[in-house]
Amino acid sequence: MKDSNKYLLSSALAAVLGASSAAYAGEGDSYIGFSLGSVSPDNSVYDSTMGWKLFGGYSVNRYFALEAGYISFGDMDGPMMSNNETKIFSSSGLEFSAIGSYPLADKFAVFGKLGFLVWDSKWRNSGPTGGMVTTGDVDLFYGLGGRFDLSSSIGFLGTWERYSLDDEIDVLSASIVYSF
Repeated sequence: MKDSNKYLLSSALAAVLGASSAAYAGEGDSYIGFSLGSVSPDNSVYDSTMGWKLFGGYSVNRYFALEAGYISFGDMDGPMMSNNETKIFSSSGLEFSAIGSYPLADKFAVFGKLGFLVWDSKWRNSGPTGGMVTTGDVDLFYGLGGRFDLSSSIGFLGTWERYSLDDEIDVLSASIVYSF
């Protein structure tokens, strides 16, 4: 990538993360949401799977929100081994993030998020010599997305997020959000 493209991309990302707007609830509103999406590890040894997230947050003002949630990355199957075992990788965790957004129209906004994930991963073998290994840590994650508000209390989100567990994981999801 040319240097000018890197600067343009980083400037756009900084504007989305720093500027913010009504991508979540209005000023002083709380919200809850449910997300379902595709989980794709960068390590091509494991298959993509479906994951889900339950989250809630508080809009400090129309430009900034704080959010917490639980995410399950699902079970990702690895390759079949010579002894007829399959390695299965599963992860989940608690995430805490700050969200900044920018309105593009009356009912549509784009947003960026930055946060940290307290995660736990398990590798297990399915087969005659089954076993399990568990790891965990705390790592940063980030994401970009858009929100469409159907009404003052119901919104729909499309989000891409990048998590750094034992492997880089991309999550592309759709969410429904209820503001109160």
